[in-house]
Amino acid sequence: VRLRAMESPPRLLAARSAGAAVGGTAVGRRRAFPHTAAQAIWHSPALLNRFSLQSRLHAHSGCVNTISWNEQGTLLVSGSDDCRICIWSCWSAETASLRANVMTGHHRNIFCAKFRPGSSDRQIVTCALDGAVRLSDLDASQNGQGGKFLGRSSQFVSKFSFLPDDPNCLLTAGQDGLVCLYDLRLPPADEANASGPQAVVDLSVLGGCTTLCFDSCCPSAFALGCEDCLVRAYDVRKLSHDNAADSKPFQAFGIEASVDSTLSSRLSLLSLGASGLAYSKRGDLYANMRGEDVYRFDAQRPISTREIAGVPTCTTILAEYSGRENNDTFAKEVCLLNQDGYVATGGDCGNLYVWRAETGALVRKLRGDACIVNCVAPHPTLPLLAVSGIDSDVKIFALGDAPPAEASDADARISGRGSLVRLRTRLRYASRVELLTADEARARLNAAEAYRERGNTAFRAHNPSEALALYEAALRETAFHPCSASLQAQQRACKIMCWLNCAAVHLLKSEFRDAKTNCDLVLELEPEHPKALYRRAQARLGLNQLSKSEADLRAALTILPDDTALLRLRRRLLAAQRKARGQRAVSRGLFAGDAAEDAGESEAHHRVGVSDFGNCARCGDDGSSAAAAPQEVEEDEEESEEESEEESDEDSDEDSYEENGEESEAESREESREESGEATGEESGEESGEGIEEVSELETGVGNEVGLEEESEEMAGNDGGSEDREQAQQEQQEQAPSTSGGGRMLRLPPPRFHVVSMEAADGCRKDN
Repeated sequence: VRLRAMESPPRLLAARSAGAAVGGTAVGRRRAFPHTAAQAIWHSPALLNRFSLQSRLHAHSGCVNTISWNEQGTLLVSGSDDCRICIWSCWSAETASLRANVMTGHHRNIFCAKFRPGSSDRQIVTCALDGAVRLSDLDASQNGQGGKFLGRSSQFVSKFSFLPDDPNCLLTAGQDGLVCLYDLRLPPADEANASGPQAVVDLSVLGGCTTLCFDSCCPSAFALGCEDCLVRAYDVRKLSHDNAADSKPFQAFGIEASVDSTLSSRLSLLSLGASGLAYSKRGDLYANMRGEDVYRFDAQRPISTREIAGVPTCTTILAEYSGRENNDTFAKEVCLLNQDGYVATGGDCGNLYVWRAETGALVRKLRGDACIVNCVAPHPTLPLLAVSGIDSDVKIFALGDAPPAEASDADARISGRGSLVRLRTRLRYASRVELLTADEARARLNAAEAYRERGNTAFRAHNPSEALALYEAALRETAFHPCSASLQAQQRACKIMCWLNCAAVHLLKSEFRDAKTNCDLVLELEPEHPKALYRRAQARLGLNQLSKSEADLRAALTILPDDTALLRLRRRLLAAQRKARGQRAVSRGLFAGDAAEDAGESEAHHRVGVSDFGNCARCGDDGSSAAAAPQEVEEDEEESEEESEEESDEDSDEDSYEENGEESEAESREESREESGEATGEESGEESGEGIEEVSELETGVGNEVGLEEESEEMAGNDGGSEDREQAQQEQQEQAPSTSGGGRMLRLPPPRFHVVSMEAADGCRKDN
């Protein structure tokens, strides 16, 4: 499966020459080698499911914006924001190494870098954000000489491509809307007084040109992407060298909905455009559209449905590849895998997506970058795939022994436009999570386990602050994207244990909101984790969220109905609910009869004080407020009755909950006696600190939390029977009002006030 026979450069070259002897013509030489037996093996769909991250190439200090293989597949060139290009020998993932690190002379980000055909892989052409196009010679750079300056555009150059029939010439796509022709045989241009390059296509009225690609079936045709919804096809033989505006495309491709929207609104043109183009061996055109999906068009037999600006336009789509976002960058490429059987591109979420070319079905999703995947470069012969993006490294995917980890869109953001997109990209770049190989991930997990053990030791030494810091350090070590399913399971288990221990420390420090947050993180991964439910119930009880605490406790008891810690927490929750009901009853007793008494006094006052003129002789009220007072009193009484009915329903629910709690009052008293005995018997063993070890084990139940709880009480200065004494004191406080008042609730005297209208109140203020 690993194709050891093909992992040698001399054999690759021999196979190339054999393919050329069979093919004869130029087209035959390009197509002969992929049809060998080895290529047929690795192009199998079964091997695609075994792809995983095998190595990372570190040398750049900025985003890697371009990667490209040489013709034999023995070398890989990468260009970055650090204005340097790196040459890698990575035809085998196990023996990848840096061959050269070259300063190109660019002053801004490099966007495209490729080996010059026929130069024995010693010359590389680059284009960058500074608008310059340069030729770097590896032999000259080793002798201390700089590269060759070819020319400069007025704005940055995003892509270029060599002419298939003449490797000495290349076409560039610039942001100034010009497609320029460069001849590498010309002498170097004067960088200080450089004139503009020779433009052969002018689309400046539509915006900048983004990408271009030559047709493998027709070497004279190339497709050009611009900042509008159309992809235009040109013939190199018919380009105008005198006036670039006279060069017209012979065919255009677009999506029906986007074409209609852009024709009606000129502003929408700037938000669309192709970020990557690719031709298949049978002539199909694949376009990766910004803000849209990847689409496949029939470039050999296009069906033109309309004409736009005199150009026949094909809006018939053969296939659509959806499921990812392409908004944040303009450099996302598209490529073909497995003998054009699959389509691959990156997304804004950092994943690499692979679809089946014929059906458009998504078959694989791999994590390819911490932020955004821009470049995808398949090896020309071997089952290797180079991927780059916002990270400062190049990732090599190859056939792995273990099943790969499942990629998720947890880091994906909602698509946006303009400044919001740039802000979201910066935030994602600042908080990105690394993608590690198997060896790197194992080392990080071992470090996280060491931090967690040290945190356990600190907790046993009664130092919760230090323990919390060590647990958080362990969580930072687990912040990476694993490359295999086994490492993903280990990372998940380590995170759960650290979050649970952090929640235990926060509960000990009465930081209930932080404890609830840690439990929420665990329950996002495992919604029925009993320890997380138990500790979140504790945190919500501390936050006085009794109904939510009861819900968590019910869920935990469903999983572990006989757990001692859960039953003890249930008694605490019932005591808190009884205390809350008593407080509500006292509040109702204080204010239930006040409105009726005041309304009666006001009515008597008005009956005595209303004069012959219909106004009150004391406050000037005409009696309307007194007539309205009884109605308000009745409304208050109705509301109080509704509240009492609701509370009675809650009481009945709580009573049923208490009755169905699998224990009677006698059993509760018996368990309390047993717990008091256990508390006195276990206090001697608390110094050993076995509780935190039991907390860290995922296989045990919630009942093993008892050791941690008792140790926490000892650290807080409480003895084993503190909960029973607090519960007895609460019951005595609840019973005190009823015994002292002869069965009646104690009430304070009602406040004295009159229910009057606003006019009467103004009159009273004037009199005063």
